[in-house]
Amino acid sequence: MIGQLRSANRSATLLVIMTSNRVHVPDLRLRLLGTPLVDLDGTPVQFDTRKAVALLAVLALGAGPQSRDQVQTLLWPELDDVHAGSALRRTLSVTRAGLGGAWPAASGRLLAVDGLGVHVDVREVDRLLDQVARHADPGPPCPSCRRRLERAAALHRGPLLAGFGLRDSPEFDDWLASVAETRQATLAQLLDRLSRPDPSARDGGTVLLEHARRWVALDPLHEPAHRRLMELHTLRGERSEAMRQYRSCVRVLADELGVEPLPETTQLYERIAAGDRQSMPIPTGATVPIAAPPADRLPLVERGAALRLAVDACRTASTAGRLVVIEGPAGIGRTRFAAELGAALTASGLTFRALRAHPGERTLPFALVAELLSASRPEAAGTAPVDAADRAAERLLPGGTAAAIGTDEAGSVQFIAGLAKAVERAVGAGGGVLVDDAQWVDDASLAVLAYVVRRLPDRCLAIVLLARSDDPGARRLAPLRRAAARVESLVELRLAPLSADGVRRLVAAGPLGDDGGDLATQLMARSGGNPAIVASYLGRIRHGDLAGGGALLEGVPGDLADLVRARIEEASPPARQVLDAAAIIGQPFEPDLVRAVSGRSSEEVATALDELVARGLLRASASDASYDVDHETTRDVVVAAIGPGRGRLLHRRVAEALAGVVRRRGARSMAGVVATHFREAGDDERAVDQLLVAAAEAERLFANVEALEHYEAALALEPGDPRRIRERIGELQTRLGRYAAAVATYEAASARAAGRDLARLERRLGDVHLRRGAWLVADAHLGAALASLEMGDHAERGSILADRALIGLRRGDAGVARALAAAAAQAATEAGATDVLAQAHNVLAMAERAAGNLDAARDHLRVALDVAPPSGPARIAALNNLALVEREAGSVGPAIELTAAALRLCAARGDLHREAALRNNLADLLRAAGRDAEAMEELRRAVTLFAEIGEPSTMQPEIWKLVEW
Repeated sequence: MIGQLRSANRSATLLVIMTSNRVHVPDLRLRLLGTPLVDLDGTPVQFDTRKAVALLAVLALGAGPQSRDQVQTLLWPELDDVHAGSALRRTLSVTRAGLGGAWPAASGRLLAVDGLGVHVDVREVDRLLDQVARHADPGPPCPSCRRRLERAAALHRGPLLAGFGLRDSPEFDDWLASVAETRQATLAQLLDRLSRPDPSARDGGTVLLEHARRWVALDPLHEPAHRRLMELHTLRGERSEAMRQYRSCVRVLADELGVEPLPETTQLYERIAAGDRQSMPIPTGATVPIAAPPADRLPLVERGAALRLAVDACRTASTAGRLVVIEGPAGIGRTRFAAELGAALTASGLTFRALRAHPGERTLPFALVAELLSASRPEAAGTAPVDAADRAAERLLPGGTAAAIGTDEAGSVQFIAGLAKAVERAVGAGGGVLVDDAQWVDDASLAVLAYVVRRLPDRCLAIVLLARSDDPGARRLAPLRRAAARVESLVELRLAPLSADGVRRLVAAGPLGDDGGDLATQLMARSGGNPAIVASYLGRIRHGDLAGGGALLEGVPGDLADLVRARIEEASPPARQVLDAAAIIGQPFEPDLVRAVSGRSSEEVATALDELVARGLLRASASDASYDVDHETTRDVVVAAIGPGRGRLLHRRVAEALAGVVRRRGARSMAGVVATHFREAGDDERAVDQLLVAAAEAERLFANVEALEHYEAALALEPGDPRRIRERIGELQTRLGRYAAAVATYEAASARAAGRDLARLERRLGDVHLRRGAWLVADAHLGAALASLEMGDHAERGSILADRALIGLRRGDAGVARALAAAAAQAATEAGATDVLAQAHNVLAMAERAAGNLDAARDHLRVALDVAPPSGPARIAALNNLALVEREAGSVGPAIELTAAALRLCAARGDLHREAALRNNLADLLRAAGRDAEAMEELRRAVTLFAEIGEPSTMQPEIWKLVEW
C-alpha cells in the first residue's frame, strides 16, 4: 500500500510504503559538497536532464521552501512565465519519477525537499557547526566539538556541486558561484579551527598538520594558512619543513601575484630560521591599523562664480537645452566641483543623473548610455517595448526583450534616435545628466549625446560634461561642442588654479588655522595653486604625518604625483596590494572582484578597503557596494609603479575574473575590456577570442566603428587564421564606405584562399568595385569568382551571375543583363536560395523599368519581395526599386512609404552608401510631395553620408549617382 503523510510543521509531503504491516520511509541522500550525488535507499539515481539536479540543489540549499517563481527565474531565465512554468512542471515530473514520486514536494506555489528520510550534507554541516557554536569553546575544541568539526570537514568532498553548471542559465551559475564561495569560506574556518596548535594532541600533531595542508590547498594564496603550517612543523621540531613551507609561500605569491609575503609571514620565517621556538605559536591574521578618517571637507574656494554660471545654465534648460562643458587639468578639483554642482542643482529642485566615465570602458559600446538607462530602468523591466525608445533601450540592456526586436523596426540612425529618446525620458523634462571624466566616454555613447545636442533648442534638458583638459581624450568632445555652438546652446567653463589668496583661505580652514600664513606662501610656490596638492598637504598635517612649522615643506614632495606616492608608501602591505589590483582593474569594482585579483582573503580585503578609503586613495560609491580609485593621478602613479612582470600577472587575473562574468551572465559587451587585460597579460590567443566576441556584440548593437576596431585589434595580434577576420573587416569597411581599405583587406585575405573561400572573396571584391563604378574591374573579379567555384555550388553561382547582370545593365547592355539574370534565377531555384532568387528578380525588374515596362518590373519586384529574407539586402533593393517604379507611375505616397521602409532596413545594416542613396531618393520624393522642409533635411543627411564614402578629396561621380541596385 502506498500512502502519503503530511507533517504538521512542514509543507513537505512524505511518501511512505506500507508492506507486511511495516512502514518504509524512503531514504534520500543529497551529497552536494563535491560532485553532486543523489541516492535513494542506497541506490544512485541518474536523471535525464541536468535541470533535475539543479532543481534539487536549489531547493536543498534554500532557506526553507522556495517559490515556483524563484526557481523558474534561476533555471529558465530566458523563458517567459508561461513557458518557464511548463518547463518546471516537466522537470518536476522527471525528478519525482526518479525519486519514487516523493520529492520535490509541493504546497501551493511552494516547493521543498525536506522531511523525514531526507539527508543533505550541507544541512548536516550547518547542524554540526551550530552545535559547536552553542558550546562556545574559548580555546582548542573539546573532544565532542572536535569530533563534530572533523565530521563536518569530512563531508566536504570538494567544492559545492563541483564541475556542475547550466550553459543556458547564467543566473543559476551566478547563484551557484555565490553559494559555493560561502561554503568554501565555511570550510576554511573549519580547517582553521581544526589545525590550531594543541599541546595535548596525542598523535604529535599529525592530524593538525593534515588539516593545515588542506587549508593551504583550499587557497594557496592565503598566507595565514601557510603560517599555520610553518607553526605546526616548528612545534614538531621539523624546522627544515617549516622553512620549505615558507619558500613555497614565496613561490606561489610571486608566480600568481608578483608580490612578497606580508611582514608577519617573513617575521615568522626569520624566527624559525633563528631557532626561536619560545614565542611559538605566533598569532596569525593580525588586523591592519586603519588610518584615521579624514576630517570635514575644506571649503570650495574661488569656484563660486563658476558654480553659479553652471547652475544658471542648467536652470535655463527647462526652456531650452544646454550643453555645459567644464574643463581643467589634473588636480584642479573637477570631481569636487561636480559634487558641489550636483548638490546645488538638487537644492534648486532640479533632477540630475550623476555618472562617471572610466578609461576601462572606452571599448564598451554605449557603456555610459547603458549605465544611465540601467539606473533609470523601471521595476517592470522586461515588459513589451511600446516605441522606438523602449526597443532601443531593451536591445541595449541585459534581461530585456531584445529578441523581440525586428530588424525592420531599428537601424543605425533609428537606433541612435531611439536611445536618445530613451536618455531624454530617463533624465526627465527640465533635468539633466552630469558626467565626470567625460574624456573617457565611449564613442557610441558620444554619438547618442551628439544626436541630443543637435536638437537641444527643442529639448528641455541639460548635459553637463566635466573633462580633464590635459588628457588627449578631451579632444573627442570637440564635435559635441561645435554642434552645441551651432545651435547656440553651448556654455563653457574652465577651472583655473587658485590665487595666493585662495591658497591662504584653504590653509586657514585647515588644521593650522590662521597660524599657517608662512605655510600658505610656501604652498602657493610649490603647488602653483593646484587645489589637490594644497588639500593633500593639509590632509597629511591633519593625520599627523607632518608637523607644522616653518620647515614643514623641507624634503616633502612638490607635486600631486609625489604626494600620492607618499600616501601609498604609508599604507599597509595588504592595502597596497589591493590598491594595485584596483588600479589595474581600471573601472569601478566590487570587493569580490578585487579579492579575486589581489589574492588576499575576504577579511584582508575588507580591512584594506576601509584603510584605502580613509587615506583618500579609494572612494566608496554612495549608491552601491562598489569602489573606485579616487583620482586619475592615483591610478597613473600606482600603475607606473607596478613592474611589467607583476602587471602581466594582475592583468591575467582581472581578465580571468571578468571572463567568468562574461561567461556566466552573458555580458558580451564586456568582452572588449577582457580582451584588453588578456593582451596586457601577454595572452594574445585569448585576447583574440574575446575581441571577436566583442566585435560580434558591437555589430549586434550597430556600433560598426567599434566592431571594426575590435577586428583590427584581433588581426594585429596575428591570429592563427586571419582570413576570416580580414573578411569581416572588409565587410565593415564596405558598409562604412571605406572602399580603398576594403579592397586592400580583401586582397590580403584572398592571397591564401582557395576554392569556395576564394570565390567568396573575389565576389566581395567585385561588389566593392561595382559600388565604385569600376565596371570592368568588378566584372573581372566576378569572373574569377566563377572560375574558383566548386561544382554544384548553385547558390553562389547564381549570386555572382546576378551581380554580373547588374554590371551589364550599368554598361547599357540590357540583353546581356536579362540573360545573366535569368541564369541567376535558374541557379537560385536549383539551390533553393531565396535571397539569390530575389536578387535576380531585382535585376530583371531594373531592366524592365529601364525599358519602360513598369507592369513587368512591378511583377518581378513582387516576386522578389515574396521570396526575399525579411531583413536582407535583397529586400532593401526590392523595396527601393518598387518605390522607383511607383514614382514613375505617379504614386508618390506609396513610393515614400516603400523608400522609408527600405531606409529603416538599410540603416540597420549600417550600409552608408546605400543609406545615402535612399535618403537622396527620399528627398526627391518628399519634394515631389510638396514637403520641402523634410526634403531638405533628408538631402542634408544624404550629402553628409556621401561625403564619408570612398576616398577623401577625390571626385567619384559614380558613387553619388547610385539610385538603384
